[in-house]
Amino acid sequence: MTLLNTASRSRLKAGFNRVNFQSLDCAAANAAAPLGTGFQLSTLPALPVSRSLGFARDKLSGMIAKQSLSTFNFYHMPNIQDGNQLITVDVFAKAGVTEGMVIGDLGCGNLGYFSVAGAKVIGKSGLIYAVDILKSVLQAVNNIIKQKNLENIKTIWSNLEVVGAAKISSNTLDVAFIHNVLFQSKKQDLIIQEATRLLKPGGRLVVIDWLKISAPLGPPLNDRVDPEIVKKYAAAAGLKLVEEFSAGPYHFGLLFSK
Repeated sequence: MTLLNTASRSRLKAGFNRVNFQSLDCAAANAAAPLGTGFQLSTLPALPVSRSLGFARDKLSGMIAKQSLSTFNFYHMPNIQDGNQLITVDVFAKAGVTEGMVIGDLGCGNLGYFSVAGAKVIGKSGLIYAVDILKSVLQAVNNIIKQKNLENIKTIWSNLEVVGAAKISSNTLDVAFIHNVLFQSKKQDLIIQEATRLLKPGGRLVVIDWLKISAPLGPPLNDRVDPEIVKKYAAAAGLKLVEEFSAGPYHFGLLFSK
């Protein structure tokens, strides 16, 4: 399969030291790039490029429109498709996930990375709600669910920035995960409030996001989330901080309880 046309591949290579083209899905780029820019790229069944590289879609659109893709930081990029694959902590053990629990993967992404992994942990008697705002993302997750014959994952289309929007009853979740999502939003407090609404009393919320440091991977420093701000929003929503932990070389982790 040809992932990039010859002209696009040459122009991209000129701007990057090292790119793993096999891992890129440019569905978001295709939708954003105006005709005639020369950056109409192939659509692949993987994570949208805006998420896989840690850039918000509006910023990606601007870069593509200006043909300034060389501003992406691809240097020394490992063979990953998604920032979630850089998270080294066992999030299910950290949250105390056990068989039969109801889990919310809030902002699940195209690969449904934690939804698919969690399906094995909760077993057939459990349920995972894979929530995302992009219908194309949910379709990709549904394809994975079908391929892997997973019956304990249900996809939900919702805007997490709108409290009450997710078609999941309040006080339903034993555990909610928000991984590599907050940096993409200017309404982080509302996302935390929605997660809190969905949690049962005593339920746990795990927030993992990019460390606010200059790093060879991930979003620009200004877009990264200050964990102190997350703690503030969580406290305002009625959550109690249980633990602050390292989630890997590029990520911080916070565990809260309701």
